[in-house]
Amino acid sequence: MELQDKVALVTGAGVRLGQAVAQQLAQLGMRVVIHYHHSEKGAKQTVQGLTGGESRHLILQADLKEVSSIKELVRTAEEKSGPISVLINNAADFFPTPLFSTTEEEWDHLLALNLKAPFFLAQTVAEGMKSRGEGKIINMVDSSTERPWVSFLPYCTSKAGLVSLTKGLARALSPEVQVNGIAPGTVLT
Repeated sequence: MELQDKVALVTGAGVRLGQAVAQQLAQLGMRVVIHYHHSEKGAKQTVQGLTGGESRHLILQADLKEVSSIKELVRTAEEKSGPISVLINNAADFFPTPLFSTTEEEWDHLLALNLKAPFFLAQTVAEGMKSRGEGKIINMVDSSTERPWVSFLPYCTSKAGLVSLTKGLARALSPEVQVNGIAPGTVLT
């Protein structure tokens, strides 16, 4: 798939890995939609570092734990930038959740952001990708799915689910849409 002037949506692009991915996609000639939830300052820094800045790239805020916000994010992105050809499901949360003190709210938060959001983002963009005959969805997974960290079980569970979701989406959307997972390992921030 030719990437020049195509649109990529990168979730969690205001910080760390998402910021670096957005920079690389822009260097490849893509127009990048930079999603953030709380990291507005980081999102602005991301877009300022991209060739073309805000005249070529777009910053959008959304709470990905809400399906209505996901649908509005994609609608606005496509309305302002054009059809999404590449989706990078990067947004995630990660914090200690010891077995005997994890709350229902912590569990729900991690599963909603790390697993539910990638599903509904993929669902929302994939139909257009299939009808256009091309698209790429990349899910940021984690090596912890093989050996879960005992103090991070909800996070590890969400990422194990994301691995399974990635495999299922790849089968469901093939051959028009390629779906892959990347487990980048420890990233210095």
